[in-house]
Amino acid sequence: RGRSADTPAVRLEPRQRLHDHKGHVMSLTLHKETNQLISGSVDGIKFREVAEPATCAATVKEHYGTVLCLLVCHTGHVISGSRDCQIKIWDPMGHCIGTLEQHTDAVQVLIECGTFVISGSNDGSIKIWDPVHWVCLKTIRSCSGSIKALCCVQNELNGLKLVSGGYDRKVRVWNTDGWVCEHVLHGHQSGVTALCVYANGNNFASTSNDDTVRLWDAGTWECLSTLYGHTETVWTICEVDRWLISGSGDGTLRVWDPDTGECEAVVQANEQPVSTLLAVDGGGLGNDKGLVSGSWDSSIAFWGLVEADRADQ
Repeated sequence: RGRSADTPAVRLEPRQRLHDHKGHVMSLTLHKETNQLISGSVDGIKFREVAEPATCAATVKEHYGTVLCLLVCHTGHVISGSRDCQIKIWDPMGHCIGTLEQHTDAVQVLIECGTFVISGSNDGSIKIWDPVHWVCLKTIRSCSGSIKALCCVQNELNGLKLVSGGYDRKVRVWNTDGWVCEHVLHGHQSGVTALCVYANGNNFASTSNDDTVRLWDAGTWECLSTLYGHTETVWTICEVDRWLISGSGDGTLRVWDPDTGECEAVVQANEQPVSTLLAVDGGGLGNDKGLVSGSWDSSIAFWGLVEADRADQ
């Protein structure tokens, strides 16, 4: 049954909200094998059973600063990066099994790219790590000051590429053979804060201190569109189904249709900035797809994403 003209194409429905951190929630990740939601803040890392209600199974505090980024890599290990310049390696039970100390400033971002773990830091470097022996294989000096954002895109046209963003407003594209910069993409008027792959690796999105989201073609490296609507820094973005969802310093979540560039829904999620987003399936969301948001107000919120056609059935 088709939706009426005044029915939104999609909406975000609140599911549950947690308030057990004592500071800004800066990072979220999901361990699918153990069904744990993992969050990072100034008070450490919390491991939670993903259910309704979500319950905290363990809190660990080995870092000396705010935990800014988290990653579950293909080995099953949890990786954390902190304002204390360290990267720590954890088993799924929350036991620290290693510390990497090669960065000299805050570790802002961690991703997987192919078989590598890659970190970006305020020291201006990107480091390529072997996730088996945990040795640094390569250090890239990006010339962009602080590295705030990384993503990995892969498609038939260009193969596997690393994309980085930093406070110099530029987006850089690196090959994964010699880790050489191949393209520098211009457009943002302030620092790049987050990157997100969508459309099966054919496109990616960037967010910025200029309050915008930009969509890029990962084949031609051209900017497809600029999305306006947020009134403060856009800190984070993720893909849920075919939708892009952004979180901002204005406390809102916006749901975008990347094909049209239209904002399809806006939710005032928090009074303080939304700092991190994580796409999830189920887990405190019933049968819905949705996301988890973290905020400077120390809360974590679960959201179901409901499309109009599904709601009408």
